[in-house]
Amino acid sequence: MRKKRFRKKQYQGLINELCPHNCRKKDCFLKDVLFDLHPNPRLLTQIKCIHRFKKALAKEREVDAKGITSSQALEEWINRGYAENFAENYNENKMFTQIYKETVINN
Repeated sequence: MRKKRFRKKQYQGLINELCPHNCRKKDCFLKDVLFDLHPNPRLLTQIKCIHRFKKALAKEREVDAKGITSSQALEEWINRGYAENFAENYNENKMFTQIYKETVINN
């Protein structure tokens, strides 16, 4: 079975969705690097989910988001079973927000 390849336009849309809202200008270094490196869309989506979870974790612990490291967020992501949930919920046709909701909020 041939692996389905993401189209250029779909990939650009994913990067636009995952980049911070203040990163909407055309000359964005992060977006250029991601587009050129072309990492796996699933990896990008899970990284974004963990980043969003990090903010939720900080709120839950009543600390500033900068008080939670990415390593702590990743460890908690795994310990709570969200990595497994993500694997079950991921579908490249779903929007990031839908995947996050199904992975974290609905579980």
